[in-house]
Amino acid sequence: MTDKYFWELISMIDWDQEDDDDQLLPLVEELSRNPESEIMEFDNILAEKLYELDGKEYAKNIDPEFAYGNPEGYFSMDLFLYTRCCVVANGKGFYENVLQNPTKMPKGYDYEPLLEVGFSSFHLKTKKSFDEYLDNRQMSVSWETYSNKSKW
Repeated sequence: MTDKYFWELISMIDWDQEDDDDQLLPLVEELSRNPESEIMEFDNILAEKLYELDGKEYAKNIDPEFAYGNPEGYFSMDLFLYTRCCVVANGKGFYENVLQNPTKMPKGYDYEPLLEVGFSSFHLKTKKSFDEYLDNRQMSVSWETYSNKSKW
């Protein structure tokens, strides 16, 4: 899968829909038309994008109540991951802008459902289980918070 195709897929998110599943349906359906290996590559590229945003400067610029280093001392690693998903879900231009300027991280917005696109597409295509998907998926980096040690 090329980076260009990845962003074309992301652009299929239908923000006019209110329900997350309905928003992602065009993307899931299109991705499911690809070979299984390409579906898994989608998750790999997504992980790489999220990994690039995994760092202290980005984490300090999310919703202040849950941001890294907030005065209350509570940093939500999950919310930070979901906020990074929001950055990717909003497209290449937004992603590149935030990547260059961490202060542009969205505040009060997240998009956890993006993490399910690979499996949803795989399941739509194959009817296989989540465990079977995980057994076959190979990601070059982790999308989990604190994975990009060089930025922490």
